[in-house]
This record gives sequence, structure tokens and C-alpha cells, in this order.
Amino acid sequence: MKTTSAATPRVPKTAATPKQERVVLERAHEHLGVLHPKGHTLTVHPKTAEWLRAAGVVPQLEKE
Repeated sequence: MKTTSAATPRVPKTAATPKQERVVLERAHEHLGVLHPKGHTLTVHPKTAEWLRAAGVVPQLEKE
């Protein structure tokens, strides 16, 4: 007689959370109604940091 084992449910692999980046604002920036002044340090997702650089809110990364 054949025995069957209960199927083990598959747990989806979660993507690793990217390391957050610290950026310093070169100019004032408003987000969700909150004005962050020039020089304010934010910790953001790498894609957000990329967007802030493209918008000229934080300095570009130095190329090595």
C-alpha cells in the first residue's frame, strides 16, 4: 500500500531589503507637507536616494 505525505506548504522567499542610504539635503525639500531644511539628513531607500539626486535635492555620488 502506498503512503502519502502531507504536502509541505511553500513559503515564498522574500527579497532582501536593500541597505538604506543616508543623504544630506542640498536644498530645502517638502515631503507630505513637512518642509525639511537644507542640511537635513535623511535615511532613505536606495531608489529614493537616486530620485533625490536626479531632482537635484541631494548631491550626486562621486565617481571613482
